[in-house]
Amino acid sequence: MSPEDRRPYPDPTREPETFIAWLCKTKEVLLFAIALRITRHKHDTEDALQETLRKVFERLIARTYVEDGTAIAWVVKILVRCAIDIRKKRGRFRTNLEPAEVERLIGTLGQDLDVSEVIDVVRHVLSERATVTEQKVYQLVVVEGLKYSEAAQKLHITPQGVGPNLTKLRKKSVQGLQRIGFHIVRKRALPKELTDG
Repeated sequence: MSPEDRRPYPDPTREPETFIAWLCKTKEVLLFAIALRITRHKHDTEDALQETLRKVFERLIARTYVEDGTAIAWVVKILVRCAIDIRKKRGRFRTNLEPAEVERLIGTLGQDLDVSEVIDVVRHVLSERATVTEQKVYQLVVVEGLKYSEAAQKLHITPQGVGPNLTKLRKKSVQGLQRIGFHIVRKRALPKELTDG
């Protein structure tokens, strides 16, 4: 029996589709755990997995994979690189948030609130808890004032996908403020002129 015949998984060079399917079925939990330890965020971990599978498939189809060790180790190396790249992108968020833009995201601030503390919380959420997509949506819609359709075009997503990202980001910010005893005076959606109606 040849070494290829003893392989515990489909031959990635001969059966790339079968190998990808096998990865998703038998190694998804393991790969997810590895990526999560790096990104520390569920949605970013899912993005890292998708990007990894895309790169693995493309390299197998292009026949650029050269077996040196196990195919699983090769996949993990790609996954780690993808997860690190996503983590770095998520961490690169500017620090000079303006009170007006923060208020547009979370609602009217009370007069007795320390605005600098509120900004610190939102900055932490944007840098540590927000996904890359949520960061980009914040920048395009809240800061730059683009309509949902305009932001969606730049992000290559549907206009319907913009609103939920803002909602998730707002919820994370409000939760962060509530944990340290702050309460938003009035909740509100983003100004109507930023949307498409």
